[in-house]
Amino acid sequence: MWGQGNWPFWRDFLVAAQIKWVKVNDDGGGSAKGLVARLANLGIMPVVRFYRQPSYPGYLTARETDYARALYERYGVVYFETRNEPDLNLEWGGGRPANWLQQVITYYLDDRDKLAKVGVYALFPAFGPGGEGNPFELITRRGRLDVFDRMVVALHNYCLGRPLAYPNDDIADHGQPLSYAEWLAAGDGRPSLALNVVWDRWTHTRVSEARRQLANPKLTIYDDWTCFRAFERMDKLVRDACGHSVAMMMTEGGYNVLQRAGTSGGDDPRYPKPTPQRASELTMAMFNYHLPDYMLALMPWIVGVAKFGVQSPGFEHQGPWFTNIYDRDWGLKGELPLVQMLKTTPGRVRANGPVPSALEKFYQAQEFEDRRIDERLKYLEPMVLVEPYQGQESYWKLVEVQFKEKGNGYVYVKVEDADGTELEGVSFAAYTKANQARVASTKGKADQYWGNLPLFNAPLGTYRIGIHNQPSDYLSGVGNGSEAGFQAVDYFLTFRKVERTVEAMLNVPQWRQIILNYYAKEGEAYNNAEAAGVGIKKVTPDNQGPAPSGLWRLVGVRQLTTAESGSNQYVYVDLVDQNGQPVRGAAPLIAWTWEGRRSNEPASPIRPDKPVHEAAANIGLGAGQKISVWIQDSNTLSDSATNLQAAPSRPAGGGDTGPRSFYVLFQRQSVSPQPPVPESGVEIFKKYRISFVFNEEKMTIEDVTITKL
Repeated sequence: MWGQGNWPFWRDFLVAAQIKWVKVNDDGGGSAKGLVARLANLGIMPVVRFYRQPSYPGYLTARETDYARALYERYGVVYFETRNEPDLNLEWGGGRPANWLQQVITYYLDDRDKLAKVGVYALFPAFGPGGEGNPFELITRRGRLDVFDRMVVALHNYCLGRPLAYPNDDIADHGQPLSYAEWLAAGDGRPSLALNVVWDRWTHTRVSEARRQLANPKLTIYDDWTCFRAFERMDKLVRDACGHSVAMMMTEGGYNVLQRAGTSGGDDPRYPKPTPQRASELTMAMFNYHLPDYMLALMPWIVGVAKFGVQSPGFEHQGPWFTNIYDRDWGLKGELPLVQMLKTTPGRVRANGPVPSALEKFYQAQEFEDRRIDERLKYLEPMVLVEPYQGQESYWKLVEVQFKEKGNGYVYVKVEDADGTELEGVSFAAYTKANQARVASTKGKADQYWGNLPLFNAPLGTYRIGIHNQPSDYLSGVGNGSEAGFQAVDYFLTFRKVERTVEAMLNVPQWRQIILNYYAKEGEAYNNAEAAGVGIKKVTPDNQGPAPSGLWRLVGVRQLTTAESGSNQYVYVDLVDQNGQPVRGAAPLIAWTWEGRRSNEPASPIRPDKPVHEAAANIGLGAGQKISVWIQDSNTLSDSATNLQAAPSRPAGGGDTGPRSFYVLFQRQSVSPQPPVPESGVEIFKKYRISFVFNEEKMTIEDVTITKL
């Protein structure tokens, strides 16, 4: 169970809380594949544990390695926790053997080598809180130093009520006494709660005495690592074995409500058991801790149990973030205060990437802001995809797709005109891979205008659905099947007529290529708008100041024809990279200004976010405006197009009376360093006196003397 019944709740939480890493349990054959796909779709890195009870003994089989390969190739998952806490007897079937540590290394090396062939990491198994020995030395003794060049170590560094600085905090080092106010505050200001729950019936004077007796200023993390900073001790073990650090991550750990060092009350009486409020505050402090570079991520235990649909009372009492077990005693409403803390605290990026290409492609696919597409289609195999229409004329846009699992094996289609009026008798088709069409039509009011076609028990990937013999979007990969396997399903598609506006009649891909070809051949910008007064202001890199990182060269300005402009007057601005491919996204920005606006103060820059078959952005030309356009891109220089203006209302001589629009194309180019300009002969003679002895008989120069003035 992974929360598929209320996935929108978990999706919204993960996004709002800015979570970037999530550990999931999987049976090794795909029990959590749906969750892994959805995490990848959000740009979250899943860490997959093969949950087997017990973890030992036994080797990985093709079932696990084939599954790891599938997750890697489809979603970009690269981290797999194949074993769990081998120092604990309960993880061994038949009991932990005497040579258990040797066996741990044998199984790890086998896991590691099998998954390395797939291209992913088998995490070195996390030991229970405390741990023992140096297992990494056993790897070096087996002559496997190569393993350390591609190692990730899992940690279960539970904090157990101790502060993040432990064992070097004032309590552990110096026995800092506890005041009554502090004793009471640890129980959220409630005396009964403080005495009976948080302090296990210890008074503040008794706790202070225990602190005094147990104080040890010589204690180091290498002496007691049952705490958050256990990664420091583990890093030392690794460096002792191979001479350098390796990557690590917390795959369990952190602060749990009412849990502190030891497994029964009173094992370490110096620190209180964390209340929901205190556990939340400590967890936020942990997330803001300045981690060493080798610590990749913190994935504390545990976000949810019953909220996921898992009925396990034992886990429910291990401090999940979403639970109702604390509601009555602490006045909560199904979640720890931590949840709102995460949502309201800005995230901090420690490092970016590298992001596996499969993960990046998967979560970027099928992102439509103006369509209502059932996101479950993205997780089917093969994926059901929207194919947007790429032409320029009016067409039928697929505006909504709903998906029904356990349906009747039909596709239902509704068609609307541009105003949203439902239409009867519009033909649509399901095309096979051989382009054979099964055709039906939308029905009338009695059927709520839905037409239908049977899928004929065909599996996923069989059909493309669109409006028959008309320009249309398509839904491809349609067929029977769900994430749970093959079964009859239903699709509900709504198409709406899009009447192409005049601004979309410019064939941008065609003119983009024409201008690029002209610039490549002629070495100069295409400009057929000079008669309209449009100029090109070029920049030239020089050797003064910091070297620019690149240059946005204006490679073309084209005045649109009357048919292309229609009744509109726009400047269409387009951007391509060095290879001629459209540039879209967060950077760069399109900057522009017009004469008379606050002494030429630039207007708000425009983000280039239009589809690639259109110009990156368009700017309306107002009467009397003279616009200049350039590209704003960090330390990158930019040409500019100047004097872009609408047609005058009363042109001189009666010409140029129609609307006027322009297409402006910028290309990002590299900057070549400019060679220094050599000094002229006159400048040289101003700095030096040159004397020579001339032999008239031999007609040669015998000697030359250069004297600096």
